Amino acid sequence: MSSTGWLTGIGVGLWIMPVLLLSAEQQEAATNESLSEIYQRVFGEQAALPAEMETELRLLGKRIGNVQVKTDGKQVTQLPRSVVMLNLQTYLKTSLYEKLQQQTGSQDWLTTQQLENSGINVMYNSMELTTDIKIEPKLLNRRMRSVLSAMAGRGSVIPENLAEPAKLSAYANFFTSLSHTQQSGRGSQSHTQGNIRMDGAINFSGYVLEHQYTFRAGGSEGSEMTREYTRLVVDDVENERRYHLGDLNVPTRNQQSSPALAGISVSHDRDWPTAQVFRPQGNYRFKLDADAEVKVYQDGELTNTVQLTAGEHTLEDVQATQGLEIELHIRDEFGKESIQRFSRFTDSRLLHPDVSRYAFSVGIPASYRDGKLHYDTRRTIASGFYQTGLTETLTAGVDVQTDGQAWQVGTDAIWATRIGNISAAFTQTQNRAGQRGQAIRFQISNPQRVSKEDSFYPINWSASASHFSRYFSPFSVSDNGEVIKPGTTALQWQANLSLSKQLFEHTHASLGVSRAAYFDGRSSDYVSLGLNQQVGKNLRLSVNARQQRNIDGEKDTSFRVGLSIPLDNTDSGRSQSLSSHYDSRSASTRADYRLGRGKGRYGRDSLSGSVSLANQDDQQSLSTYSSLSMPRFDGSAALNITQQSKRTRTRLNLNASSALVFADGAVAVSRQVSDSFAILDAPASLEYPMAVKRGKSLFSRDSNDLNDLPKSYDSVIQPGGKAVLGNLSAYSVQHISTDSAVLPDGGDLNATEFDLLPDYKSGYRLKPGGVAGERLQITLRDQRGNLLPLQGGQLVPADAAAADTPTLFFTDESGVTELAGLRPGRYRMELFSRPGGQPLTIEVAESVGETRQLELQVQ
Repeated sequence: MSSTGWLTGIGVGLWIMPVLLLSAEQQEAATNESLSEIYQRVFGEQAALPAEMETELRLLGKRIGNVQVKTDGKQVTQLPRSVVMLNLQTYLKTSLYEKLQQQTGSQDWLTTQQLENSGINVMYNSMELTTDIKIEPKLLNRRMRSVLSAMAGRGSVIPENLAEPAKLSAYANFFTSLSHTQQSGRGSQSHTQGNIRMDGAINFSGYVLEHQYTFRAGGSEGSEMTREYTRLVVDDVENERRYHLGDLNVPTRNQQSSPALAGISVSHDRDWPTAQVFRPQGNYRFKLDADAEVKVYQDGELTNTVQLTAGEHTLEDVQATQGLEIELHIRDEFGKESIQRFSRFTDSRLLHPDVSRYAFSVGIPASYRDGKLHYDTRRTIASGFYQTGLTETLTAGVDVQTDGQAWQVGTDAIWATRIGNISAAFTQTQNRAGQRGQAIRFQISNPQRVSKEDSFYPINWSASASHFSRYFSPFSVSDNGEVIKPGTTALQWQANLSLSKQLFEHTHASLGVSRAAYFDGRSSDYVSLGLNQQVGKNLRLSVNARQQRNIDGEKDTSFRVGLSIPLDNTDSGRSQSLSSHYDSRSASTRADYRLGRGKGRYGRDSLSGSVSLANQDDQQSLSTYSSLSMPRFDGSAALNITQQSKRTRTRLNLNASSALVFADGAVAVSRQVSDSFAILDAPASLEYPMAVKRGKSLFSRDSNDLNDLPKSYDSVIQPGGKAVLGNLSAYSVQHISTDSAVLPDGGDLNATEFDLLPDYKSGYRLKPGGVAGERLQITLRDQRGNLLPLQGGQLVPADAAAADTPTLFFTDESGVTELAGLRPGRYRMELFSRPGGQPLTIEVAESVGETRQLELQVQ
């Protein structure tokens, strides 16, 4: 190497070394310092910015385009108002956007100070030569918060491309049940009854009317129609509030009861869109809207299966008094399946500081008598709670229920510590007779998650204790004002302890202990020891030994043994399993065989079912259940044969459910809907069935025949028909894909995937392949023929009502904008930068898949 090369290398090394040394020495400081500040410290101050320049504009990291801005030589001070306001409209809360629009008036330039006063930060990035606009999360509308959350978890979502829900949508579910009961032997008799239940919702611009009716035929009192509930639901999405008017499901916490009321309620909860129910401690009541089979699981073990009638029940009714975590698997007479969960431990969610949740309700008591809904207009009940985060580790709340004479007031706190979440609560009550009582509760829970890499398995444990005074009486609408007698068997105190530990990789042990004492001197206790062992690949063994002594002093020692054997899948992909258990307490045995669905969603592949054999004392029973799914309905059949004391009772129950949905003028028949839904129209000239699936999907087939459906799908659009996707979760960004391989020629490939952000029980009408309207590519010029880049505006339907939503557009650096999905008709084009200017008129024709180029001159 020449001397010149050596000198050059040494010079470069000497120039780089200080930079590397400085970077290493300041590594920790760099985490709290912007890249531009580090850049300036190393390479010196940059040259002053020109008074006016072109820069790339970014909003929350999204590239908007190149714009002209003004500076003070160091930072950007002014931005083009039309460009910024057009884009902020998508992101800001409506109230904030309107306030900012009013403050800035019709000025051409928007100052960064005006934006910063509203909580919107503007910064010029000297390294990337961009102007970045950042918005505080609390200023974003609910729509954008959901979109950004989806972008963080499932890739990119373009806010402007979100499909709009229909202004008017509705659905009605129809559940039918036909049952026949035959009893032979002594006292033989038979009975047949048919029931129809209809529930649904009508959504008009965010106002949702919910209702449910039941028609019963063949009963002992003849045919009758019963209204179960009617209510109006309105969501204040920006503030995460929900309003109910009508028949209420009253939200509660602590030791509050959940009275049925007719009135009004308002609730605020960050988790309110999920409709998740957190049951307060002490509220161990549940309601059934129809006769049902209820399977009781205590601490994960099936302990009882009972048949219950419609109405209100308690956990004591189903012998679920010992488990700490209780699940009720319910299948009612209409074939609807649901799960209700109970815990001896109260809701222990911690709230961040400055975050609160609350619910307030007021109304008159409602109850069912003689198959009718009755309201007690003589009493007015108010119920409410408020909970807030005081610190990162401390959450506290208060609650109250009263009808003016009887009342219940409580307070509680949750404290996160190293040993677990500690919860304590105090409640004071007064019944209608004026007697007062108190209750205090303390609990601690320390569940720990174990990963597969952990070699040490910790002990998970939970403990709780409650104490009640003699006259403690939780608020109840059935309180008739009677004085509580001193000799009552009221509960004085109760304590529960639960421990569980993973002993080995496939062995799990648990211990449960509870004890209760009563004011009459009696007590009860319960001890349960469980062991769960995975034996080989296809066998799980569970053993549970328990000893209990009830309030009458009767002791019982029993055990329960269970086996679960998953079998190999069938050729059609159906799962199979065998399970059995023996309970020495009831001297009962039970064996179950379950067959899952096949690979297909509908038809024969969707068939599934189970067979159960049970024996207890002199009673034997055989139960079978099977279900079938079709694109427009679900069906099921259940048969139960019970023999006892030379009597045989046979019950056959047949169910079918379907739904009628409406959105944006389209009507379709589908399976039942429980939340939001989407109707998808068949593209014009569709020749093959078009598969539809939730999420982003690349459809794959076993063959090249387009008549064969892909391997995986959720619904199918038949030529000339419609498909429905139900049960779309409200306030959550979701994606729907349609199979573009069968899209007819001329269809718009960009209209085969859709992003949705449904409102509460809203409906969509989607058109794969695009609507019957041209794609327009418009170039805008001024009077001198110069291009008009980065201009914002809107297309307003000239022949439609003023309430119709305008179509926003934004030209690129070349003054060009592309518009698609426009309905045929006349439109008026308006530019935000030229208010009051002469509008342009555009005619849109019926032509799918074609692009028409226009050049327009703005006056």
